[in-house]
Amino acid sequence: MAEARKMAGREVSIEFKRAVVMLAVSFAFYRLLFSLFAPDAWHIPDEVLLGIMVCLVAYLWMAEVRTLSHLSRSESALRSAQVGTLAALVEAVEAKDPYTRGHSEQVRRLSVALAQKMGLEEDRIGIVSRAAVLHDVGKLETPDAILHKTEPLTDADWQTLKKHPERTATILSSLGFLAPELRVAMFHHERCDGTGYGAGLKGSDIPLEASIIAVADMFDAMNSDRPYRPKVPRERILEEFQQSRDVQHPAAVIDPFLEMLGERPELWLRMRAPGSDHA
Repeated sequence: MAEARKMAGREVSIEFKRAVVMLAVSFAFYRLLFSLFAPDAWHIPDEVLLGIMVCLVAYLWMAEVRTLSHLSRSESALRSAQVGTLAALVEAVEAKDPYTRGHSEQVRRLSVALAQKMGLEEDRIGIVSRAAVLHDVGKLETPDAILHKTEPLTDADWQTLKKHPERTATILSSLGFLAPELRVAMFHHERCDGTGYGAGLKGSDIPLEASIIAVADMFDAMNSDRPYRPKVPRERILEEFQQSRDVQHPAAVIDPFLEMLGERPELWLRMRAPGSDHA
């Protein structure tokens, strides 16, 4: 879609430039004819010709802007529809288990709040929002027997589960316009010390947006009941995050997150049926 938009944009720009050149040549030819064959005859004043040309150029420019704007809106609508479809699939998988129902939406809610707290630009917040919704889409290919297991996972189970970032990347790679979201979602299980999984990244190699989602993901996992344990006490959650600073997650993300939790106690409440906004 992005490539098609670029091609269409180039075609519009070429037509625009061609039209402007043709206008300039036409007016120049018109003036040349009068200068050579009828210098004393009445002709349209140069100021009027210039005014007409400026108006026509402005009209053509506005037409180009409208065309590109339409293409942009069409791309945005398609992107929202496709992200929404994938999000619905994720929600369908989560709905099978009362313990994980709404997890991706909770992660999105927390991630967007944190990104705003950190002062990220609107386009980056949009990437965080969409990547958060889709961060576990690779689990669509993970057996339900593992996802809904009520006892601790075996080593073999963990090896299977750890493949879901790679599967997420595979699924999202078919949608070229989600390349930024793919990069974020694929790396949300990386750790600062390099012991995470996905690609084995560490430190500054991990995208900031991925670290934001990782922190939100960790919080929702601890702040909700699981078949094998109840919700982790609040004090313990705060301790875990303090201990994870620059080990699991960068302090630049942990610190504003903890500050945000103190400022907004409602974020501790896990909403069961929140609304979605994937735009």
